[in-house]
Amino acid sequence: MRSGRERHMADAGGRSSAGYASGRNLAANPERKASIAGAPELIIEVCASSQEHDFGPKLALYQRAGVREYITVSHTPAEVIWRKLASGRYTPPAPEADGTLGSKVFPGLWLDPRALLAGDSARVLDRLRAGLESQEHTLFAAGLRT
Repeated sequence: MRSGRERHMADAGGRSSAGYASGRNLAANPERKASIAGAPELIIEVCASSQEHDFGPKLALYQRAGVREYITVSHTPAEVIWRKLASGRYTPPAPEADGTLGSKVFPGLWLDPRALLAGDSARVLDRLRAGLESQEHTLFAAGLRT
């Protein structure tokens, strides 16, 4: 999302992951206009060859750091796992009736995991556009501008 800042976290093995922080984690810094305080709020990773690491030590690192949402896309097996931090532990959110998952950290960020895995880009983009046009996203984006 363009309204946030990108941040990279390195684990003990030196592997890096991209994460995003909304305006809530941005802090004033006299040397720069803004900097990130704390862990990213959302991390999305494509896990091609390091699932054992991604679902073990890295997941534990993100959980301890307080990353509020952690999404992994795996190729083998083909699956999307969206995790939300609740009481210090990751839990899977309940999808909407049509299978769509939505972010609490970035309201309006919607994803249809089945469509993504099936290569149905029209459906993936349809859900993304619908989320970006939603009232929840409009309110979230307006709050970032203030």
